[in-house]
Amino acid sequence: MRDDNGPGLRHGSSQALLTVLLLTTLVSTVAGLRWSARHPLGTSWDESEYLNLMVQEVQDARDLGVLRAAKMVRWTDSGRPPAYRVAAFPLAEAFGPNLRMLRALCLVVLLLTSAVIYRAARLVSEQSVAAVGAACFALSYAPLWASAHFGTDYVLYLGTAGLYSCLVSYAVRPANADAWLWAGLVASVALGALSKVSFLPIGLPAILAFLVVGWRGRFAKRVLWLVGTGAATGLLVTVPWWSVNYRAAMSLAQFASGFVRHDFPWLTESFWRLFGPPVAALVVLLAVALAQRRQLLRQAMSSSQRLVVFSTCVAGAVPLFLLHFVGSNHNMRLVSPALIPSILGASLLAHEAGVVRVRGAVAIAGTVVVLQGAYMIHHFETSTIDLWDWDPLLELCDQHGLRDPVVKHLGQAIAFNPPAVSYPWIRRGRTVHDSWLWRFEQGPIDWDRIGREVSTADVVVTAPGYTGDPDDKEPLDNQHNAELVSRLETLSAFEPPTELRLGRFDTRVLVFFRRRAR
Repeated sequence: MRDDNGPGLRHGSSQALLTVLLLTTLVSTVAGLRWSARHPLGTSWDESEYLNLMVQEVQDARDLGVLRAAKMVRWTDSGRPPAYRVAAFPLAEAFGPNLRMLRALCLVVLLLTSAVIYRAARLVSEQSVAAVGAACFALSYAPLWASAHFGTDYVLYLGTAGLYSCLVSYAVRPANADAWLWAGLVASVALGALSKVSFLPIGLPAILAFLVVGWRGRFAKRVLWLVGTGAATGLLVTVPWWSVNYRAAMSLAQFASGFVRHDFPWLTESFWRLFGPPVAALVVLLAVALAQRRQLLRQAMSSSQRLVVFSTCVAGAVPLFLLHFVGSNHNMRLVSPALIPSILGASLLAHEAGVVRVRGAVAIAGTVVVLQGAYMIHHFETSTIDLWDWDPLLELCDQHGLRDPVVKHLGQAIAFNPPAVSYPWIRRGRTVHDSWLWRFEQGPIDWDRIGREVSTADVVVTAPGYTGDPDDKEPLDNQHNAELVSRLETLSAFEPPTELRLGRFDTRVLVFFRRRAR
């Protein structure tokens, strides 16, 4: 399906391009590590929660033993498959649950994922096309920015890339279908299914398409049998977790799909948040070039091997894009795994259409990817997130004799949420009970309910002058902060507020403590 040295491209030129793209990717990854060093605390509700869970699991392993802590994984964070925690646990156990180390793991796995994509793309295209495709994934805004944070995406990317690499190998080199390839397929399906619910619409349709189109294309029964049994075995490995947590996982996935804080972006903004301007421009150029060679592509798709590969990639990419479109949560990070089959499908088309033969095509593609790397480096170097260190709140609670306080808060910010507020206690192996009094999705605020909630709190926290980021609808959450302060100041059950100044903007945060009987 491809020539090793690439049509019309000298081997030396291809190697030079590969070296330049590899260096660009590595430098961009270092920029991500530098950004992480400047932001040592969780930069969102999700990342703070994942960090808290890792801290707790390391503590459990040391208190209860590794084996007993491992058994508890099935019931910990029941809404999210556990691969992101299991993969990070050895690192967290060896070096402590340091957020910078966990983010470094995510970036290293992103590089590994890109290597897997490169290997799969080399089966269907020349070296230059495969190198550009792999670099485009590693440097696109959504995957690289997601991997600079500790979350669930890094294992999902690797599982997805592994799955498509195995499927492409089965399609292109059926004679090489040995036990190692079958084991790789099993491991990839298991890793993907234990990474995130979104692996199901990106993995299962691809496997089904491979089997159906392969059967119609008269693929060897042995190949279809190996793919079918490998996928089934991989899913079977995940049954112990899914059998316990199916309802919780699907409920969380439904909630995430209906999350209304990320509005549907305009087309240009979607490209900006998913790819970044240079790669988005390259996608447009490739689409134009393929449209001009559609007759050549029709002839190429007459091959059963090419048809199976392309059908598998389309079947894997389209469902996730459609689910993203019809849902309410339009965070482009959520659709980024679909870039993996999209890149492989585009690599096949670019090879078969002879795009690389166009004069200057390789130089243009290489330049665009280098510009993309420069764009992401600039983004990392100039991006600053206002993090609030809540250690002063813990110190105040200790001064008031509150070892395991019940904290209620009103308001929302990147670092003003229950996981972020709770982190100082969890890091020290202590207990705190923090909850959000009201969020705008709940409808008009009910002050009677707020009053009942406040009556059970040891501590009430709010930021009366804080507005927040309108892109995340934070002003809607913070619109009643000042009124809560005025109401608490009239309650004799609470002391006058203590003022904290948090973050790089010295945001004014007020802390109300319940009066204690003398």
